[in-house]
Amino acid sequence: MKESQLTPGSEVMLGDGASSSGRLHVVEAASDDSVSDLKRQLESKYGHEWGLEGRLKNREGTLMGWELIQEEGLLETGGVGTVVLSYHLFLHDYGIQSGDILHAVVRI
Repeated sequence: MKESQLTPGSEVMLGDGASSSGRLHVVEAASDDSVSDLKRQLESKYGHEWGLEGRLKNREGTLMGWELIQEEGLLETGGVGTVVLSYHLFLHDYGIQSGDILHAVVRI
C-alpha cells in the first residue's frame, strides 16, 4: 500500500485487521540513508509515543526492542514477502521508494 492512499495520523489496521492497529506517520528519507539513520529519526520523533524511552541501546546506537519491517520486500530467494530491515544496509538496498509504507514493530 502506498502512503498517498492514507492520511497522516490516521489509524491503520495491520495484517488481517483483527490483531493490531497503528498510526500512519509520514517521514522523509533519502534512498541513500541507512536503516539506522531512519530508525534514529523515528526514535527522536516517536520514541516517547511508542514507549521506547529508558530502553538500552544496541550496537548500532538505536534503542532495543523494535524493528522496521517491509511488508512487501524483496526476499533473498528472489520472491516477495515480509522483510526485517537490517541496520547496516541502505534503504535503496531494499528497493524502498517514495510513498512506500514500512511498519515499526515495537515489543512491549
